[in-house]
Amino acid sequence: MKKICFILLFLVIASSCSTKEETEGYRMTSIEEPNEKNAIIEKAQTAAREIQSMKTITILTQHFTGDSINEETTMQINNNLMFDPLSSSVHVLMTTLGQNEEFAMYSNEDATYFTDNPNTESETWQRLPDTDHEEIIADYKSTTSFINYDILVEHIDELIVNDVDIEYYELILNGDSNIYHELLTQDNLVETAEEQASVDEFTFSAKLEKDTGHLIDFETKMYGTVEFEGEVISLFETMTLYVEGINIFEDENSLVPIGVERYIENNE
Repeated sequence: MKKICFILLFLVIASSCSTKEETEGYRMTSIEEPNEKNAIIEKAQTAAREIQSMKTITILTQHFTGDSINEETTMQINNNLMFDPLSSSVHVLMTTLGQNEEFAMYSNEDATYFTDNPNTESETWQRLPDTDHEEIIADYKSTTSFINYDILVEHIDELIVNDVDIEYYELILNGDSNIYHELLTQDNLVETAEEQASVDEFTFSAKLEKDTGHLIDFETKMYGTVEFEGEVISLFETMTLYVEGINIFEDENSLVPIGVERYIENNE
């Protein structure tokens, strides 16, 4: 099956910067005190646990280069998600080898449905095997957070935290190790990112709402290598996730695609 995966990775190593910095349009203050950094992270963890629903857009780009390959793949994943009761509607557009591929998936507590021709006259849905369904929903239920905040706490001294005006906190982490993969919280996101890559360098930045602690967006960049058909090739990977809304869905049935409703009526 073509398995849809979310993606996420992240954050911060770097030396401290100046206390205050004036830039065009906003003022940024660097937070140096570890206890204050920890308090910001704890608020974000609490906010993540209280999420009931969310709407996100994730964009992943991977550029592979080597003697036998020079290829770029891009993927955009739109996800409308409720956690209790579980209801997830995912739409994916992927471009690779110059070809566009589109597919969609819907999951609830009982089943997962998939189509590789959404929004077409020939749109056809199928119900995935229970083993696949159980794996998918287990990942959704494992956490409501995209960031492994515990990893950030472990690297609190290297973590850069900026207070940007009155709007948000900015978290930044730069590194050169495979903690890049540990920053991902959901198994399917780890699988979407190139988990087999040996990481040479990465950068992560995220924005958190001051008032609520909710994630606004994050961006990652990673340089590394991966083995492909016996050849070690270079990889440049970027990922951006935008949170379009939190706790905006109230009815799980509103997330069910029309094609899934028709499939259930005709087959179940």
